[in-house]
Amino acid sequence: MKRTLVLLADPTLGLTGPAPAGDDFQAQLVEAGLKDTLAVCHEVHPGSGSPPPGLVLAYPDRRDWYAQVAPQYWLLVPQMGANLAQRLDNILLFLSPTPEDETLILGPRTPHVAARDLQHAFIALGQRGACLGPTLSGGVYALGIRGRWPTGVLQQVRWQAAAAASDLRRLFRKLRLGIAMLDKLEALSDPAQVARVVDERLAIDRPALPFMKQLARRLGPNG
Repeated sequence: MKRTLVLLADPTLGLTGPAPAGDDFQAQLVEAGLKDTLAVCHEVHPGSGSPPPGLVLAYPDRRDWYAQVAPQYWLLVPQMGANLAQRLDNILLFLSPTPEDETLILGPRTPHVAARDLQHAFIALGQRGACLGPTLSGGVYALGIRGRWPTGVLQQVRWQAAAAASDLRRLFRKLRLGIAMLDKLEALSDPAQVARVVDERLAIDRPALPFMKQLARRLGPNG
């Protein structure tokens, strides 16, 4: 049985909702969120004597830049497809999971996700077969599956932020998969969210989110 943690490096809100093009703050947020999410992924150990998951970074473009950001033990694979459903299908096709393998796909806009929650997600995959990490707005920041979903079935999902989580729950039930729900998280998209999340994490874990902290300092007290 193989466990794989995939970071979908795409400028999106969670896994869904494209960021505005040409927005300097959004570009900085995507970069800071990606780097801090990489660090969170390094801390994931499912426990029970299991080895840490294999780490895959699915990049949309500029492979050389991502290769500099990610440590060498990350496997870099290109995102391929005209839409998110196709890109997710192609990631699974590339990984070729067996029916017992577990794959967790994570978006870059929730760097404040806790490593222990991702560990619990893998445990839940072993028990249920699928898991979802919903955003507060109804989107999805994480998607996990044991084995694979049928190729093309994700085209049924309305990937707009307000519909993705409910559509995926309905779809997985139709596929007769048990579903574990992760905690709801805020997909970061504006300076006020960044400042609030950084303050909350400072109160719990001072070394956490170093790149988001740098971004919050650059934004200043007024965002």
